[in-house]
Amino acid sequence: MKLLFINESPLVLAGGAYHTTEIWTRIPLFLAEFAERVTLLAPVRPPKDDAFSATHWPIPAGTIGIEGLGDYRSYAGYYRLWPWRRRSWSRQVERLVADHDLVILRFPSPIAPIVVSWARRLKKPLVCFLCGDLATQVDGLVQSRGLKKLFYRLAVDFFLRQERACCS
Repeated sequence: MKLLFINESPLVLAGGAYHTTEIWTRIPLFLAEFAERVTLLAPVRPPKDDAFSATHWPIPAGTIGIEGLGDYRSYAGYYRLWPWRRRSWSRQVERLVADHDLVILRFPSPIAPIVVSWARRLKKPLVCFLCGDLATQVDGLVQSRGLKKLFYRLAVDFFLRQERACCS
């Protein structure tokens, strides 16, 4: 079985090797022992400095395939790139979904509408991991007041509706 994992936590590409701080990445690494092929689709960024090595652990080379989405770390970063990258992301997701037997998507995820639409079009099974509560984890919403809080609330409500639509 060929598995496609979509994870929004950025990987760091340094010295030809990928590194991460995200414990969730261990799931595809574990399943790679039993699956024909496992591919991880995630944002990839260069290291800011050499200090990353103390907090990041390397992903063993050759265990899983890695496809980069670009350098973004948040919904805001994703939507800043969206006007220029939307078509290339859609083609990349279409190709990957077509090549795999099962799509596993971690929520919350700004790329979810693209992934879900291609999984549905190509009739591929989709597994959604709901990791966290977007409404209570957005620091900007929790710490702001007035109009800023209203704008954050509207954005969070939009993304929650998007998640519900994708997962139903």
